[in-house]
Amino acid sequence: MGMDDVIGDMIPSLIRQAVRHSGAEGVTAFGYCMGVPMTTSAIAAQPGLPVKNFLGMVGPIDFTIGEFPRMTDDDKFDVDAILETFDMMPAEFIRSGFKMLNPMGDVSQAQSLLQNVSNPGWLVGYKATNRWASEWLPCPSSSSAAGSATSTRATSSSRVSSASLAKQ
Repeated sequence: MGMDDVIGDMIPSLIRQAVRHSGAEGVTAFGYCMGVPMTTSAIAAQPGLPVKNFLGMVGPIDFTIGEFPRMTDDDKFDVDAILETFDMMPAEFIRSGFKMLNPMGDVSQAQSLLQNVSNPGWLVGYKATNRWASEWLPCPSSSSAAGSATSTRATSSSRVSSASLAKQ
């Protein structure tokens, strides 16, 4: 299963199921992090989906701007070699990319933990957030839908933007 399956089949199916279950005319779709470009792509690829609103939070839309294009330029990052070797983009590679965007993040997080270790309420939130932020998944490389780029390559190498997909 690849991202094309998630974007082309799973997200649209879940949207339709939500409409059938609720009896509503449409849904408000919500994308978070990588759910933003995936949901945006699903909605753009199938404009007939019953989506009344779309909310996107902290997710990339245009992969051609920001730090990722510099980090994943062809002369710095051979996506094809990684995909040929692993048949996916390993989770550790994705995690490392985000760590490079904020190299002092772990130090800052440890400092906050030390300052708040005696606050039980703070620790509850910290444990939940830290666990969530530490759960990384690999991106599969398979792509079987006609006309769709391999999602891993698009995500990792910053070549495709969801905004450009919406224009198609």
